[in-house]
Amino acid sequence: MLTINTIADFYNLSEHHRVSILKAIDTKARLIDWLDTKAREPTRWHKHSFKGKCRECDGMGSYIHTPRDSRDIHPSQITKCIKKLWFDCSVSDQADTDGDKVPFYVYSEEYIDPYLQMTFDQGHGIHDQYQGYGLKGAWGKGYDIEVEINPDAGDLPLAEVYWIRGSVDALLAPYIINVPGIGEVAIRVIHEYKSINSNGYTQLKSPKIDHKWQATIYSRVFDVPVVVYLYVNKDNNQLADFPVPFDFELWRTIEQKIEKVQYYVDGRQVPPWEETSAVLKPKDCEKCPYLRICNPPQDIRR
Repeated sequence: MLTINTIADFYNLSEHHRVSILKAIDTKARLIDWLDTKAREPTRWHKHSFKGKCRECDGMGSYIHTPRDSRDIHPSQITKCIKKLWFDCSVSDQADTDGDKVPFYVYSEEYIDPYLQMTFDQGHGIHDQYQGYGLKGAWGKGYDIEVEINPDAGDLPLAEVYWIRGSVDALLAPYIINVPGIGEVAIRVIHEYKSINSNGYTQLKSPKIDHKWQATIYSRVFDVPVVVYLYVNKDNNQLADFPVPFDFELWRTIEQKIEKVQYYVDGRQVPPWEETSAVLKPKDCEKCPYLRICNPPQDIRR
């Protein structure tokens, strides 16, 4: 095997070989192939936490990885098909090595195109960026990130009642502002950070409906009066912020949907097709991670 460790090693080769090596490096293609391969691999389900290498210290240290718990109602999924939510909240008849029933989400399958995966990762990076600003004091001292909602913890009654699980981008408590005619005000506020391209950014007049459904749940569970939706144009870093007060009517609609999911889960009944995307929005079935085990009628899938 040819080993090239130094500049000298490289330039001791002929020009023809140097050109061939540069062409063969092909960083972009290798990244795309790697992402594509990872996307097609079966999802590894980790029931328990495990230790991994820490990238913040060049792999010299370690961190504890807690697997994503996809059970229950995740606010980011609330606008999805009612049967998708039913799967998220249900368990199969199979038991794991601990004797616990395996949740259906373990059997979910989802292919994400490599370019879409990189788009998602860019979004995660933007979250990290703006949460970093907040932790450094951009919005004051009362700033906390990834505030957890755990229906099993017992500290958020509404989360327990409605099986809500997830985390908030940021919670400001208190957020200090000066209001003309009132003076200094301390208010609890939720931040939701969203990335968007230029085309979508120019059309923004208010928060996207999916985002509003999601954050309305956060607002209600934490009893926070205002959610600020901060949209970041990832093409040029323009920002648009929409402070939105709690929407009682929207919450009631969300509440009714959750209650319907709970009704079917508790009764061990599968939601009827006419209430699912198979009838209401068949296009959504194509990319649903539960498509294989849901198996909607073939004529509906077409």
